[in-house]
Amino acid sequence: MDGFRSQADRAVESLAGRDDVALIHNERALTGAELADLVYRLAGALRAAGVSAGRLVAIHAANSPEVVAVRMATHLLGACSAVFPTHATDELVSFTAADLLVTAPRFAKEGAYSLGQAPGCLDLLALADSMPATPIHDQASPDDLCFIVFSGGTTGTPKGSCHTYADHSSFVGTVREPRPRLLVVTPLAYLAQTLVDSALVAGGQVVLLDSPTPFDPAVVLTAIEQHRITNLFLVEPQLFALATHPDLAAHDISSMRRLFHLGASAPAAARRIALKRLGPILCHGYGSSETGLIAILDPAEYTPELADTAGKPLPDSRIRFADTDGTSGDIAVAGPGVAVGYWRRPDLDATIADGWLTTGDVGFLDDNGYLHILGRRRDMINGVFPAQVENLLYEYPGVRLVTAFPRADGFYALVVPEPGATLDPVRLATNASASLGVPLTVTLADHIPLTEQGKPDQQAVVS
Repeated sequence: MDGFRSQADRAVESLAGRDDVALIHNERALTGAELADLVYRLAGALRAAGVSAGRLVAIHAANSPEVVAVRMATHLLGACSAVFPTHATDELVSFTAADLLVTAPRFAKEGAYSLGQAPGCLDLLALADSMPATPIHDQASPDDLCFIVFSGGTTGTPKGSCHTYADHSSFVGTVREPRPRLLVVTPLAYLAQTLVDSALVAGGQVVLLDSPTPFDPAVVLTAIEQHRITNLFLVEPQLFALATHPDLAAHDISSMRRLFHLGASAPAAARRIALKRLGPILCHGYGSSETGLIAILDPAEYTPELADTAGKPLPDSRIRFADTDGTSGDIAVAGPGVAVGYWRRPDLDATIADGWLTTGDVGFLDDNGYLHILGRRRDMINGVFPAQVENLLYEYPGVRLVTAFPRADGFYALVVPEPGATLDPVRLATNASASLGVPLTVTLADHIPLTEQGKPDQQAVVS
């Protein structure tokens, strides 16, 4: 294996020597040594259940230390993991066709391994308790499949992008910081699992929340203050809800060093509001479950003037545009984090050719090398993207939150007013429509429905 070591191997080895708390979930705190012990016992249990290099272990459970440990144990054995979001359907679970399914008791299925007692299931935790905590080191090669990440499914059936151990190691190395205290509020099915590995490899501490739906900014603010959190990842609607929460000033968030938000065409107006209210801790990344991290705007560069950019491409990332001069148009990306394909979806593999993935986004590079994302090609109406609608609506006094989607009859926007503000949705729609030259319907609401992943729930909004 030419000296290759996976991030799981590095993380668990680091954890084994730590007597300080490494993972907190609700009232439960595990030291590094305790977490490493759990990982090794679970690895023994999984191996006894037939898991080995090249096998696929699917995990269907909410955020918990056991989910973190099962995934790490899977990787120590050189197998591939797929963590489902809690809302995963029976069809998605069956479609994945995993060699072994591990579930929380409430998601139990006949013949699965359950994290606790459940009818018709084998208790994986009980099996792990019978195993010695014998260290297990890498059984993986760099090109072996490490994990499958399913998309949030906001616009259709979730797609599973396939990533190798080398891919995972590259991503973890990109976002590593010294001894962070990471708060995880999004499901471990998505980017959070990589950020957890980054924090633990760096000797940090992870605080797991239960990823509540709907997202509750007050819970997050309380957790930041209580645990002196330094690092946090939010999907952009969550970021904007946090930044505009009426109780923000009542909480001490001075421990924060980096609030990382990931997206493509987040409205610059909302990002400037977040920057003003939260201070110079924002960090914007451009990427997806298929691409890994492609570009980043670090806190030191995150200014109001650059809030409309996705930052500069990372050194190992390559970007090309489908137009004549190569600096604007439909975006394709290549780099160490790009998926090698889609799980059991050969019809989608054509979007990844020779290491290049067609993103579906439209954008350009400016003269200073900053990447600008205009939006998804499929969301454009008469040359206008949803972010342009959102930016314009954010300019109106009394608007707190906005999300916009395309429909057959034009754009549809859901607007959340500031507390006590009175807005006329017809006037908002008429003025914005006249400025942009596209039909627009505006509806007022007291919140924006979000998916479990934290993105606007398009089906709930436009239905």
